[in-house]
Amino acid sequence: MSIYAYMFEVRGIQSFLFSSGKLKDLVAGSELIDFLCKQPLREALKVCGLEGYDSSQHSPRCAGGSFYLLIEDRDKAVRLSHIWPLIVEQLLPGIEQVAVLSVGSTAKDAVAEGLNQLRSARNYMIPQLPAASPLAKRNPRTGSVAVQQKAGESLDLASSKKRAFKRPDAADSLSLTGRFSENAQLKWPDNFEDTGPESRRFPMAGESHIAIVHADGNGLGEVLRVVNAAASGLSDSAYIRLYRSFSDGLEQATVQACQQACESVLESKTVNNIVPARPVVLGGDDLTLLVRADLALPFTEAFTQAFEQASSTFLTQLRSQIAEHSSGQADALPQCLTVCAGMSFIKPSQPFAQSYQLAESLCDQAKKASRNARTSEQEMIASSLSFHWVQSTLIEDAEALFEQEKVVRSRTDSTEKLALGLKAYRMGTSGAGQALPSLNDLYALAESLFTREGLNRKRLRKLATLLHLDLAAAEREYVRWRELAHETAGAALADFDRALTSLLNETSARLPANKEHTLSPLADLLVLIKLIDRSQGDGHE
Repeated sequence: MSIYAYMFEVRGIQSFLFSSGKLKDLVAGSELIDFLCKQPLREALKVCGLEGYDSSQHSPRCAGGSFYLLIEDRDKAVRLSHIWPLIVEQLLPGIEQVAVLSVGSTAKDAVAEGLNQLRSARNYMIPQLPAASPLAKRNPRTGSVAVQQKAGESLDLASSKKRAFKRPDAADSLSLTGRFSENAQLKWPDNFEDTGPESRRFPMAGESHIAIVHADGNGLGEVLRVVNAAASGLSDSAYIRLYRSFSDGLEQATVQACQQACESVLESKTVNNIVPARPVVLGGDDLTLLVRADLALPFTEAFTQAFEQASSTFLTQLRSQIAEHSSGQADALPQCLTVCAGMSFIKPSQPFAQSYQLAESLCDQAKKASRNARTSEQEMIASSLSFHWVQSTLIEDAEALFEQEKVVRSRTDSTEKLALGLKAYRMGTSGAGQALPSLNDLYALAESLFTREGLNRKRLRKLATLLHLDLAAAEREYVRWRELAHETAGAALADFDRALTSLLNETSARLPANKEHTLSPLADLLVLIKLIDRSQGDGHE
């Protein structure tokens, strides 16, 4: 007997969400994608005579705009493969969708063949509809052909669908924000404009910047390797249940971590019950959100700690389930998962799409730094964070941006250069990353500047400027800063030195850098000072 696997996933989610650069379109698009695999999928399955096939009995994965369904009846599987892409195109016009229908003698064989087909199908180019002539009117925000004129604005098909979407209230279909927080009293913003409805305006509280945060889990490859090995000899029903437990457990760990971070960091900062943040993507081990700048670091730290704890509980349950079939494989699971995050600080008027791409690139940079900090490839990489305050050109590539804005080169020897920032900072308590500088040490460095006796923060900003202009003058400035600090704030200077040594191991007396004058946290420190100033109601631009 053959079994058919219909496997579907949406791709290019970020370009679909961020295309217009307006928060209300981003909000509606994220809710549409989150809604896709709920009521619309259930109705499509019912039409095809496959009611209930999105359950754990038939679907090893169903979340985040993607699903895998295992179907015994070929005609019903083919019918679904014809109907579903049309439904998706109606709901999410222009989004990239990849779908395959594979067959195998077992569920595992069908899924394995489907995964091979998906890898090929992802390379196919999909035509964008509706097609338009050169003279057609277009949406000036997206460049796509306009299909509607509304309130003086030319809307393309995707924007029009987003503006018209209202998610139905249903107990079995929690909204994206409903999963982000269980507090039903909270309101979530949908615009930044001063002319927008007051009841849903993003509460900036005097802040001029927001952060786009993108977080992605680590260690999933190792978990999947263990699950694959454990599932090798299982029956079809046991195979499906095991993979669905993995998929649902991972999703729940991420959701639980978001809820805890929202409760501990965001709920106390609401203005008229409006949260100063907006979730964009919450699925699997991925999280993307917009959040007020001064709350971005505290939220990300709280999420990281909660995710490590929640994933530990999830893996304990998965370990017990695998042990029923393969006790040796169960012992190979990690104790918990970790997470890396990228964070780009921008003004709300700056383009969301490029800012998100930068946050994603910063996340990749943090993962690379955590990976390099391991002593062996078998160790779980540590949770870490990379961030950047966008001041001039918005470059999407973190490495290129780092070289352009944070690296100072000697005027006499081009091979000599000083990096005014670190690639990543360790967060959380798990993983092998002791060689990584700690975010707590960066906080300690900043806190030494906010003691009662105080160190002169303005001269540090001047020092950063001088480093780009005249290295010798910068060294004189730093030496003088230390002399004055020693006279007026000796205890704070000692705290400053301890934190700097923790970050760099051995430090220079001539610059806030390592002994070789190749690495300094100065640019990152100035960002943190700016955030602390703003959270205390001082230093707003």
